[in-house]
Amino acid sequence: MLDKKTLLFTAIAAILFTSCNPSVIEENDAKFLAACAGQPRWVASELYDYVIETYQKSISYGNGEELGDLVFEEGDDMWNLQVFNEKEDGLGDAITELDLYNFIHDGEMPVSNVDEYSALLAHLYFGTGNGYNKKNAFKTACEVCNGNFQPLLKKICGAVEVYDYRENEQESSKRVTVYDVVYKVNDKRYVYCTIHDLNDGTFETNYVKDAELFSNLGF
Repeated sequence: MLDKKTLLFTAIAAILFTSCNPSVIEENDAKFLAACAGQPRWVASELYDYVIETYQKSISYGNGEELGDLVFEEGDDMWNLQVFNEKEDGLGDAITELDLYNFIHDGEMPVSNVDEYSALLAHLYFGTGNGYNKKNAFKTACEVCNGNFQPLLKKICGAVEVYDYRENEQESSKRVTVYDVVYKVNDKRYVYCTIHDLNDGTFETNYVKDAELFSNLGF
């Protein structure tokens, strides 16, 4: 049986062990890229929820009353937000991993591949696609949230953990330390990235591959 001193030592050792990851692989910028690359549909749905919650707060005036389900008229700005819950809109204008990363992280608006008016007409009169336009959806999201997506970014990164890592000694040099890192995103998917920790205080993250099972990454 372990005595109290041994238990205390074990607890301290466990804390020290779990906190010894290189700081660069724990950066939110790296974790967020892994989330967008490995689970873009989840990130998009989180974006939708964040925008709707922000919208509800803006119209409730702090009175605490329940607003119930929000129903938006087909074709209006808020209705377009549903594109964040779709795998694609049926007209080749799907939201991409880069759309999500650049918008939430940098505030960069995506470029739509489909004319908004034509997409809506095709949906209404010919039943083609769902009529959503991603550029309009991102614009509405930005307006509702006043461009503030830092709380969302932190929430998403909070669901990303460093599952395994190693220093790539062959690729590392005096100017850069390279890490091969596997992140576990949303407790569901493993994302393999490489991180180049540069000697000027910056770093670069590159997505390699993702899989439902860690064993399928070839890590």
